[in-house]
Amino acid sequence: MARKSWAEVSPGRQTVVIALLAIVMLGNILMLGRSLNLFSFPGEKNALAIAKEYSTTLISYIERWAGEQGLSGLQTVKDLVARLQYDVNRARSFEELAQVMLNGGASAKEILDMEQAAKRREVLQNIINEDPGISRVRQKVTISISNEQGTEVVVNDPANILSEHTITAIKEHPLCSLAFESITIEVIEGKARAVNIRSLYDHMKALQQETQTLQAELRRVNSLAGFASVTGAGVRLKLYDSPGGYTSGDIVHDADIRDIVNELWAAGAVAVSVGGQRLTVTSSIRCVGPVVLVNQKQIVVNPVVIEAVGDPEVLLSSMDLIINTFRATRGIYIEIEKEAELTLPAAVSTP
Repeated sequence: MARKSWAEVSPGRQTVVIALLAIVMLGNILMLGRSLNLFSFPGEKNALAIAKEYSTTLISYIERWAGEQGLSGLQTVKDLVARLQYDVNRARSFEELAQVMLNGGASAKEILDMEQAAKRREVLQNIINEDPGISRVRQKVTISISNEQGTEVVVNDPANILSEHTITAIKEHPLCSLAFESITIEVIEGKARAVNIRSLYDHMKALQQETQTLQAELRRVNSLAGFASVTGAGVRLKLYDSPGGYTSGDIVHDADIRDIVNELWAAGAVAVSVGGQRLTVTSSIRCVGPVVLVNQKQIVVNPVVIEAVGDPEVLLSSMDLIINTFRATRGIYIEIEKEAELTLPAAVSTP
Protein backbone atom coordinates (compact mmCIF):
# COMPACT_ATOMS: atom_id res chain seq x y z
CA MET A 1 0.00 0.00 0.00
CA ALA A 2 1.54 3.32 -1.07
CA ARG A 3 2.12 6.01 1.56
CA LYS A 4 0.35 9.35 1.21
CA SER A 5 2.44 12.47 0.69
CA TRP A 6 2.03 15.40 3.09
CA ALA A 7 0.05 17.29 0.45
CA GLU A 8 -2.44 14.43 0.22
CA VAL A 9 -3.18 14.47 3.97
CA SER A 10 -6.39 16.23 4.85
CA PRO A 11 -6.06 19.78 6.35
CA GLY A 12 -7.69 18.67 9.58
CA ARG A 13 -5.21 15.86 10.10
CA GLN A 14 -2.33 18.18 9.18
CA THR A 15 -3.46 20.56 11.95
CA VAL A 16 -3.55 17.73 14.49
CA VAL A 17 -0.07 16.51 13.54
CA ILE A 18 1.39 20.03 13.71
CA ALA A 19 -0.25 20.61 17.10
CA LEU A 20 1.20 17.34 18.45
CA LEU A 21 4.67 18.25 17.18
CA ALA A 22 4.38 21.71 18.77
CA ILE A 23 3.41 20.15 22.12
CA VAL A 24 6.36 17.74 21.99
CA MET A 25 8.77 20.59 21.12
CA LEU A 26 7.37 22.76 23.91
CA GLY A 27 7.79 19.91 26.39
CA ASN A 28 11.41 19.42 25.32
CA ILE A 29 12.11 23.14 25.64
CA LEU A 30 10.58 23.23 29.14
CA MET A 31 12.59 20.23 30.33
CA LEU A 32 15.81 21.67 28.87
CA GLY A 33 15.20 25.04 30.51
CA ARG A 34 14.46 23.41 33.87
CA SER A 35 17.56 21.21 33.67
CA LEU A 36 19.65 24.35 33.12
CA ASN A 37 17.94 26.04 36.14
CA LEU A 38 16.62 28.82 33.90
CA PHE A 39 13.28 28.69 35.71
CA SER A 40 11.22 26.60 38.15
CA PHE A 41 7.85 25.01 37.60
CA PRO A 42 4.89 26.42 39.58
CA GLY A 43 4.85 25.03 43.10
CA GLU A 44 8.39 23.70 42.80
CA LYS A 45 10.54 24.44 45.81
CA ASN A 46 13.86 26.21 45.36
CA ALA A 47 17.10 24.86 46.75
CA LEU A 48 17.04 27.14 49.81
CA ALA A 49 13.53 25.98 50.76
CA ILE A 50 14.64 22.35 50.46
CA ALA A 51 17.72 23.06 52.60
CA LYS A 52 15.46 24.64 55.23
CA GLU A 53 13.34 21.48 55.28
CA TYR A 54 16.44 19.39 55.98
CA SER A 55 17.42 21.85 58.73
CA THR A 56 13.96 21.52 60.28
CA THR A 57 14.37 17.73 60.19
CA LEU A 58 17.62 18.10 62.14
CA ILE A 59 15.85 20.28 64.72
CA SER A 60 13.15 17.59 65.05
CA TYR A 61 15.89 15.04 65.67
CA ILE A 62 17.34 17.23 68.44
CA GLU A 63 13.86 17.40 70.03
CA ARG A 64 13.43 13.61 69.85
CA TRP A 65 16.88 12.96 71.28
CA ALA A 66 16.23 15.37 74.16
CA GLY A 67 12.93 13.62 74.81
CA GLU A 68 14.59 10.20 74.92
CA GLN A 69 17.06 11.53 77.49
CA GLY A 70 14.29 13.06 79.60
CA LEU A 71 15.42 16.61 78.82
CA SER A 72 12.58 17.88 76.62
CA GLY A 73 10.76 19.57 79.50
CA LEU A 74 13.71 21.78 80.43
CA GLN A 75 13.35 25.48 79.59
CA THR A 76 16.90 25.69 78.20
CA VAL A 77 16.09 22.95 75.68
CA LYS A 78 12.78 24.58 74.72
CA ASP A 79 14.55 27.92 74.21
CA LEU A 80 17.25 26.23 72.11
CA VAL A 81 14.74 24.56 69.77
CA ALA A 82 12.63 27.73 69.41
CA ARG A 83 15.70 29.85 68.63
CA LEU A 84 16.98 27.37 66.04
CA GLN A 85 13.61 27.23 64.29
CA TYR A 86 13.34 31.03 64.25
CA ASP A 87 16.84 31.49 62.80
CA VAL A 88 16.27 28.83 60.12
CA ASN A 89 13.01 30.46 59.00
CA ARG A 90 14.56 33.93 58.68
CA ALA A 91 17.71 32.77 56.82
CA ARG A 92 17.74 34.41 53.39
CA SER A 93 20.71 32.63 51.82
CA PHE A 94 22.63 29.36 51.97
CA GLU A 95 25.45 31.08 53.87
CA GLU A 96 23.06 32.39 56.54
CA LEU A 97 21.41 28.98 56.84
CA ALA A 98 24.76 27.19 57.09
CA GLN A 99 25.94 29.61 59.78
CA VAL A 100 22.68 29.14 61.70
CA MET A 101 23.14 25.37 61.68
CA LEU A 102 26.85 25.60 62.54
CA ASN A 103 26.21 27.89 65.49
CA GLY A 104 22.97 26.19 66.46
CA GLY A 105 24.34 22.67 66.15
CA ALA A 106 27.37 23.48 68.27
CA SER A 107 25.22 25.25 70.87
CA ALA A 108 22.74 22.37 70.89
CA LYS A 109 25.49 19.84 71.58
CA GLU A 110 26.95 21.95 74.36
CA ILE A 111 23.58 22.63 76.01
CA LEU A 112 22.33 19.05 75.70
CA ASP A 113 25.63 17.63 76.98
CA MET A 114 25.54 20.02 79.91
CA GLU A 115 21.90 19.26 80.76
CA GLN A 116 22.49 15.52 80.36
CA ALA A 117 25.49 15.67 82.72
CA ALA A 118 23.42 17.62 85.27
CA LYS A 119 20.58 15.10 84.94
CA ARG A 120 23.04 12.21 85.41
CA ARG A 121 24.48 13.75 88.60
CA GLU A 122 20.97 14.30 89.94
CA VAL A 123 19.91 10.71 89.18
CA LEU A 124 23.03 9.20 90.77
CA GLN A 125 22.64 11.40 93.82
CA ASN A 126 19.01 10.27 94.25
CA ILE A 127 19.84 6.56 93.78
CA ILE A 128 22.59 6.73 96.41
CA ASN A 129 20.38 8.64 98.86
CA GLU A 130 17.87 5.78 98.66
CA ASP A 131 20.49 3.29 99.89
CA PRO A 132 19.72 2.26 103.51
CA GLY A 133 23.39 2.50 104.52
CA ILE A 134 23.70 6.19 103.64
CA SER A 135 21.68 7.41 106.63
CA ARG A 136 24.25 5.85 109.01
CA VAL A 137 27.24 7.72 107.54
CA ARG A 138 28.44 10.62 109.70
CA GLN A 139 31.98 11.32 108.56
CA LYS A 140 32.71 12.44 105.01
CA VAL A 141 32.87 9.59 102.46
CA THR A 142 33.60 10.00 98.76
CA ILE A 143 32.16 7.74 96.05
CA SER A 144 33.17 8.04 92.39
CA ILE A 145 31.26 6.71 89.39
CA SER A 146 32.53 6.68 85.79
CA ASN A 147 32.12 5.09 82.36
CA GLU A 148 35.18 6.32 80.48
CA GLN A 149 34.78 4.17 77.36
CA GLY A 150 31.01 3.83 77.37
CA THR A 151 31.32 0.07 77.88
CA GLU A 152 31.46 -0.43 81.66
CA VAL A 153 30.20 1.58 84.63
CA VAL A 154 32.77 1.64 87.42
CA VAL A 155 31.56 2.38 90.99
CA ASN A 156 34.44 3.19 93.33
CA ASP A 157 33.13 2.85 96.92
CA PRO A 158 36.20 2.62 99.22
CA ALA A 159 34.07 2.54 102.40
CA ASN A 160 31.78 -0.22 101.04
CA ILE A 161 28.63 1.56 102.14
CA LEU A 162 26.57 0.91 99.00
CA SER A 163 24.45 -2.22 98.72
CA GLU A 164 24.60 -4.53 95.71
CA HIS A 165 21.08 -3.41 94.81
CA THR A 166 22.20 0.24 94.66
CA ILE A 167 25.30 -0.59 92.61
CA THR A 168 23.18 -2.59 90.15
CA ALA A 169 20.67 0.28 89.89
CA ILE A 170 23.51 2.66 89.07
CA LYS A 171 25.03 0.40 86.42
CA GLU A 172 21.70 -0.35 84.74
CA HIS A 173 20.37 3.20 84.58
CA PRO A 174 20.05 4.43 80.93
CA LEU A 175 21.94 7.67 81.64
CA CYS A 176 24.97 5.62 82.70
CA SER A 177 25.09 3.59 79.50
CA LEU A 178 26.83 6.42 77.61
CA ALA A 179 30.45 7.42 78.18
CA PHE A 180 31.00 10.01 80.89
CA GLU A 181 33.84 11.20 83.05
CA SER A 182 34.09 10.47 86.74
CA ILE A 183 31.32 11.90 88.90
CA THR A 184 32.10 12.48 92.56
CA ILE A 185 29.42 11.90 95.20
CA GLU A 186 30.16 13.12 98.74
CA VAL A 187 28.29 11.53 101.63
CA ILE A 188 28.26 13.32 104.97
CA GLU A 189 25.81 13.42 107.85
CA GLY A 190 23.65 10.79 106.17
CA LYS A 191 23.18 12.75 102.94
CA ALA A 192 24.70 12.23 99.47
CA ARG A 193 25.53 15.22 97.29
CA ALA A 194 26.96 15.27 93.77
CA VAL A 195 30.03 17.48 93.43
CA ASN A 196 30.13 19.46 90.18
CA ILE A 197 33.85 19.58 89.43
CA ARG A 198 34.71 21.24 86.12
CA SER A 199 37.72 19.36 84.81
CA LEU A 200 40.49 20.71 82.60
CA TYR A 201 39.05 18.66 79.75
CA ASP A 202 35.65 20.33 80.21
CA HIS A 203 37.34 23.71 80.18
CA MET A 204 39.19 22.83 76.97
CA LYS A 205 35.94 21.72 75.32
CA ALA A 206 34.32 25.01 76.32
CA LEU A 207 37.20 26.95 74.74
CA GLN A 208 36.95 24.87 71.55
CA GLN A 209 33.23 25.54 71.39
CA GLU A 210 33.82 29.26 71.87
CA THR A 211 36.41 29.20 69.06
CA GLN A 212 33.98 27.44 66.70
CA THR A 213 31.28 29.97 67.53
CA LEU A 214 33.63 32.88 66.85
CA GLN A 215 34.73 31.34 63.55
CA ALA A 216 31.11 30.89 62.46
CA GLU A 217 30.36 34.47 63.44
CA LEU A 218 33.38 35.65 61.45
CA ARG A 219 32.08 33.81 58.38
CA ARG A 220 28.67 35.41 58.86
CA VAL A 221 30.15 38.90 59.18
CA ASN A 222 32.39 38.34 56.14
CA SER A 223 29.36 37.25 54.14
CA LEU A 224 27.33 40.31 55.11
CA ALA A 225 30.31 42.63 54.57
CA GLY A 226 30.88 41.25 51.08
CA PHE A 227 34.12 39.38 51.68
CA ALA A 228 32.60 35.89 51.34
CA SER A 229 30.44 34.52 48.54
CA VAL A 230 26.67 34.36 49.08
CA THR A 231 24.16 31.97 47.53
CA GLY A 232 20.41 32.36 47.75
CA ALA A 233 17.22 33.47 46.06
CA GLY A 234 17.04 37.01 44.70
CA VAL A 235 16.63 39.11 41.56
CA ARG A 236 18.68 39.96 38.47
CA LEU A 237 18.27 43.36 36.79
CA LYS A 238 19.50 44.44 33.34
CA LEU A 239 19.70 48.17 32.58
CA TYR A 240 19.54 49.15 28.88
CA ASP A 241 20.20 52.57 27.39
CA SER A 242 17.28 54.18 25.56
CA PRO A 243 17.10 52.59 22.07
CA GLY A 244 18.71 54.87 19.50
CA GLY A 245 19.44 57.50 22.13
CA TYR A 246 22.81 59.24 22.32
CA THR A 247 22.23 62.20 24.61
CA SER A 248 23.24 62.26 28.25
CA GLY A 249 19.70 61.57 29.37
CA ASP A 250 19.36 58.50 27.16
CA ILE A 251 22.11 56.41 28.73
CA VAL A 252 22.54 54.72 32.10
CA HIS A 253 24.71 56.78 34.48
CA ASP A 254 26.48 55.94 37.74
CA ALA A 255 23.80 57.85 39.68
CA ASP A 256 21.11 55.62 38.15
CA ILE A 257 22.96 52.50 39.24
CA ARG A 258 23.45 53.90 42.76
CA ASP A 259 19.74 54.73 43.04
CA ILE A 260 18.79 51.16 42.17
CA VAL A 261 21.40 49.67 44.51
CA ASN A 262 20.25 51.88 47.40
CA GLU A 263 16.65 50.83 46.80
CA LEU A 264 17.68 47.16 46.86
CA TRP A 265 19.52 47.66 50.17
CA ALA A 266 16.48 49.42 51.60
CA ALA A 267 14.27 46.50 50.49
CA GLY A 268 16.34 44.07 52.55
CA ALA A 269 18.94 42.74 50.10
CA VAL A 270 21.68 40.85 51.95
CA ALA A 271 24.19 41.06 49.09
CA VAL A 272 24.45 43.05 45.83
CA SER A 273 26.78 42.89 42.85
CA VAL A 274 27.05 45.24 39.86
CA GLY A 275 28.64 43.96 36.68
CA GLY A 276 29.99 40.97 38.61
CA GLN A 277 31.61 43.22 41.23
CA ARG A 278 30.44 42.54 44.80
CA LEU A 279 29.57 45.72 46.70
CA THR A 280 30.98 46.49 50.15
CA VAL A 281 30.80 49.54 52.40
CA THR A 282 33.82 51.02 50.60
CA SER A 283 32.66 50.27 47.03
CA SER A 284 32.47 53.04 44.46
CA ILE A 285 30.25 53.31 41.39
CA ARG A 286 31.25 56.10 39.02
CA CYS A 287 31.39 57.09 35.36
CA VAL A 288 34.59 58.11 33.59
CA GLY A 289 33.38 59.35 30.25
CA PRO A 290 31.44 56.50 28.62
CA VAL A 291 32.98 53.94 30.99
CA VAL A 292 31.34 52.75 34.23
CA LEU A 293 33.74 51.75 37.00
CA VAL A 294 32.69 49.61 39.98
CA ASN A 295 35.35 49.03 42.63
CA GLN A 296 37.71 50.82 40.21
CA LYS A 297 37.10 48.13 37.56
CA GLN A 298 35.39 48.64 34.22
CA ILE A 299 32.14 46.74 33.80
CA VAL A 300 30.05 45.76 30.78
CA VAL A 301 27.26 48.22 29.96
CA ASN A 302 24.07 48.11 27.91
CA PRO A 303 23.05 46.15 29.76
CA VAL A 304 24.45 46.84 33.20
CA VAL A 305 23.70 43.68 35.19
CA ILE A 306 22.80 44.04 38.87
CA GLU A 307 22.21 40.97 41.06
CA ALA A 308 20.82 40.99 44.60
CA VAL A 309 20.23 38.17 47.09
CA GLY A 310 17.18 38.57 49.31
CA ASP A 311 13.43 37.99 49.29
CA PRO A 312 12.62 37.98 45.53
CA GLU A 313 9.05 39.20 45.98
CA VAL A 314 10.06 42.16 48.15
CA LEU A 315 13.00 43.12 45.93
CA LEU A 316 10.87 42.86 42.80
CA SER A 317 8.16 45.05 44.31
CA SER A 318 10.68 47.67 45.42
CA MET A 319 11.76 48.24 41.80
CA ASP A 320 8.32 49.09 40.37
CA LEU A 321 8.56 52.88 40.80
CA ILE A 322 12.14 53.16 39.51
CA ILE A 323 11.45 50.95 36.47
CA ASN A 324 8.34 52.91 35.46
CA THR A 325 10.00 56.29 36.08
CA PHE A 326 13.11 55.50 34.01
CA ARG A 327 11.05 54.16 31.14
CA ALA A 328 8.55 57.03 31.10
CA THR A 329 10.98 59.94 31.50
CA ARG A 330 14.15 58.77 29.72
CA GLY A 331 13.31 55.65 27.75
CA ILE A 332 15.76 53.58 29.81
CA TYR A 333 14.55 50.00 29.92
CA ILE A 334 15.06 47.83 32.99
CA GLU A 335 14.52 44.09 32.78
CA ILE A 336 14.08 42.29 36.11
CA GLU A 337 13.68 38.60 36.87
CA LYS A 338 13.27 36.59 40.05
CA GLU A 339 15.92 33.93 40.54
CA ALA A 340 15.52 30.84 42.73
CA GLU A 341 19.29 30.70 43.21
CA LEU A 342 22.02 33.29 42.72
CA THR A 343 25.67 33.08 43.71
CA LEU A 344 27.41 36.41 44.28
CA PRO A 345 31.21 36.25 44.44
CA ALA A 346 33.24 37.65 47.30
CA ALA A 347 34.69 41.12 46.88
CA VAL A 348 38.31 41.20 45.77
CA SER A 349 40.47 43.25 48.11
CA THR A 350 42.54 45.88 46.39
CA PRO A 351 46.09 46.63 47.57
